[in-house]
Amino acid sequence: MELPINNSEINTNNNQSQPSKNLAYLLLVVLIILIIGVIWVIASNKSKPTTVTISKTVQLKPAVVSLTSNGFVPKTLSIKLNQSVIWTNNSSAIHLVATDPYPVDNGIKGFKSGNLNPNDTYSFVFSKTGTYTYHDDLNPYNFKGVIVVKN
Repeated sequence: MELPINNSEINTNNNQSQPSKNLAYLLLVVLIILIIGVIWVIASNKSKPTTVTISKTVQLKPAVVSLTSNGFVPKTLSIKLNQSVIWTNNSSAIHLVATDPYPVDNGIKGFKSGNLNPNDTYSFVFSKTGTYTYHDDLNPYNFKGVIVVKN
């Protein structure tokens, strides 16, 4: 004997699989959009030219001036632009290196050593071309020097 089948009692699972199909389609669309976006970013970066700038910084050795009991050695010094000069007090007296004119010392801003005891040093970088005169503030009429700055 066969029982009559009621269609309303049969579960076909069509309603349960529909949301999972929709989710799968949505994930597929999102994945395709992501792939297209990645390809677009890579392609747009390749079309831009890359510029590489190489700069060469040359470190200039400092020039040296000795302070002696007889004055500056050398009295005249030629250096390159942005090169530093180091004054070393090689005498037993105190010296003070300063830009001309004496006594205002305002020829080059910042070019004034302060007191240099024996063996002390003072360094200054010349950032403009030109000829610069300087002196020892403690013996300004006898101790004079010249720095010539060239390109």
